[in-house]
Amino acid sequence: MKKSIYLIILFGIILCKHANATTWYVYPESYTGGNNSGTSPENAFQGFVSINGDVIQPGDTLILLADKGNFTNEVLNIINKSGTAGNPILITNNNTGTPVIDSGCVLLQNASYFTLDNITIQQSPYSAINMQDGASDIVIRNCTLTTSAQGIGIASSTGDNNLIENCIITNNEYHGIGIDSNACSPGNETIIRNCIISDNGYHGIEINGNYYIIEENIVERNGNFVIGTSGIHVFAWPYSNRGLHNIIRYNFCNDNIEIEVGGFGPDGNGIQLDQYTGFNQVYYNICLDNDGAGISVLDSRSNEIYNNSLASNYEDSAIGHVGLKFLAELTVVSLLTDSNYHSKNNIIKNNFIYAEDSILAVGIDNESITVGGNVFSHNLYWNKDNNDVWQWGDTTGNDDSTWNDIASASDFIEDPNWTVPDPEQAEDFKLSDYSALFQRGVNVGLIRDYEGNPVLNPPSIGAYEYESTGVEVHDRDALPKRYSLYQNYPNPFTSLTNIKYAIKKPGLVELKVYNITGQLAKTLVDKQQKAGTHIVHWDGRDEERRIMPSGIYFYQLNVADKFSQTRKLLLLR
Repeated sequence: MKKSIYLIILFGIILCKHANATTWYVYPESYTGGNNSGTSPENAFQGFVSINGDVIQPGDTLILLADKGNFTNEVLNIINKSGTAGNPILITNNNTGTPVIDSGCVLLQNASYFTLDNITIQQSPYSAINMQDGASDIVIRNCTLTTSAQGIGIASSTGDNNLIENCIITNNEYHGIGIDSNACSPGNETIIRNCIISDNGYHGIEINGNYYIIEENIVERNGNFVIGTSGIHVFAWPYSNRGLHNIIRYNFCNDNIEIEVGGFGPDGNGIQLDQYTGFNQVYYNICLDNDGAGISVLDSRSNEIYNNSLASNYEDSAIGHVGLKFLAELTVVSLLTDSNYHSKNNIIKNNFIYAEDSILAVGIDNESITVGGNVFSHNLYWNKDNNDVWQWGDTTGNDDSTWNDIASASDFIEDPNWTVPDPEQAEDFKLSDYSALFQRGVNVGLIRDYEGNPVLNPPSIGAYEYESTGVEVHDRDALPKRYSLYQNYPNPFTSLTNIKYAIKKPGLVELKVYNITGQLAKTLVDKQQKAGTHIVHWDGRDEERRIMPSGIYFYQLNVADKFSQTRKLLLLR
């Protein structure tokens, strides 16, 4: 009862805040009709150039109307305009379709407290969204940014406290998100979270900046057009004091590649901490099937690398990686002539690193050993083909006693009871109740794992801890013993939730979401599936990608005529 009262009060406050707000409307420039006042759909502004910025005040909403076609070759300039912390200016749609800006872009310049919600931008010759000159407290959510020169460009003069969440950023020519020498201030970090960033030509996310938080993203198949690419790339120009104090956590980085003329190149890492960078935190990420290393530390210093799971990386190892000295799932390497910027003082703990073929689990070169200070502790390494697991300078081996002696480490080399040779998704990294990973780590002060479960003391090794009911029995060679539909996580949720279910026999699977009146809101799954455990995501939108309102919804699993179960979830906007 107290919770219901709280929600009523909360929504009452929101309504009170926006009681005097105005809704404005805009059609594409090609539309003619009405009086161009923007006060109604019938009298909408005719194109972005017709918007009267003077009349739009904090708390107002600008509706981009999608029923008259695309905003073709139009640029939405948001310059020298601000909402307030309590009353941001919202730019969105009226739930009749997602507006498309085609061959144009959005420019945010000296603007603050704006929210862009549920807009598609495609085929821009520039960044689909450009942020610069003090743009701060900007929220970009539920947007699709595709087939442009770049998804989002954050210029060196951009401000603090920006949020990019629940966006699809795909098939852009350069970076998915490019951060150009921009430094936020401590405590006012820009956050990029819950996005799908895929199939971009360069890096998925390029972080040439300080104090950014990159979390809970899927970063995959980036690096189609140029050498030197990675899924998440922390970068700095020489002596520029950039690429510092960033947090990269809970991301799934898979199948990132690097294609150059004539074949594959030397990078394509899942996550790379590149030259002149440092003081970054990289934890609880999963890096799988990338073209290069799972995590590459190259002339980068004083980073904390905790509880990551790396497996089956260096997909193109047969073609060679010139200059990288060795092939390893986790590399600590120094190439610069200035030893002050060699890979030193990095702390590497609780990581699960699973190698195949002739790939090493971990490798550190002589230059990084010479500058010193790199700490390895409570990591578990394994090579499923019983080849060498580690390289320390010029020495290689596959036993932990020698490694721990020469590296002054306290690591483990043993079978993790993690037996599927070709994992396909993040779920495949779950622990079994007999795994060598379980509670073998050392406490590093973190409180939640990849999936959101609380961290044990001592923690497990790798990205997963356990289910809320205890450690999950997850023998990959065994199929589920029963059909199950699990409670979604998180619940309640605001932008994205995960729904897990298990099926013990192959069959036609339907997973659907209904509103409280029983009307279908979204079909999440409708296909034949193999036996096993599966996870799907719901972003709170219906079949037409319209944002659903806050409220109680029901999700129902049906497997052929063998099983049916329904659970309840709560969406809060």
